[in-house]
Amino acid sequence: MKQLDDFTVDYMAIGEDSQRFLDLIKQFETEVGKAVQISNNPYFGRLHVNVYVLEKDEYPTLIAWLVFHGEEAFDRLLENGASFGETKPLKELELVESFKNVKTSLLSLDEVDDETKMIIIGPDSVTCFVEFDRVKSMTRDQLAKLIVANYVKKVFGVENEYMVRTDDISLF
Repeated sequence: MKQLDDFTVDYMAIGEDSQRFLDLIKQFETEVGKAVQISNNPYFGRLHVNVYVLEKDEYPTLIAWLVFHGEEAFDRLLENGASFGETKPLKELELVESFKNVKTSLLSLDEVDDETKMIIIGPDSVTCFVEFDRVKSMTRDQLAKLIVANYVKKVFGVENEYMVRTDDISLF
């Protein structure tokens, strides 16, 4: 598993309903003289996307959320770093070796959604797993459209086509 991309995508459903909804919000903002913040919805929104590419039949099935306790955890991270997406048997992961003496708690163990291969981290952040063969010839915008359509279907139960605009959010 390797990290493929990190980006922000603004999306808007194609159709008159989306534009009408946006126009009503703008009109309301003008009338009250204040900006209105609307959370993601089936018509439009913004997602922060982290995409990992996998080999065929390599999809993850469980997500573990761990909490590392104490100052020693920061020291280990600064000293050894972390290899995101590293795929090895658990006992061979550098992270496990680095943190083996740090007090750790398992917060959650969840199933990865089998249909969308998507983990919703928060109201506007997702991590997606895609097969290399499926996305190797896609542009970032094509991938973003696929992710947005899956996100909206999963969260809101709505199927639609979307216009998207992506921005790089990489820290490097």
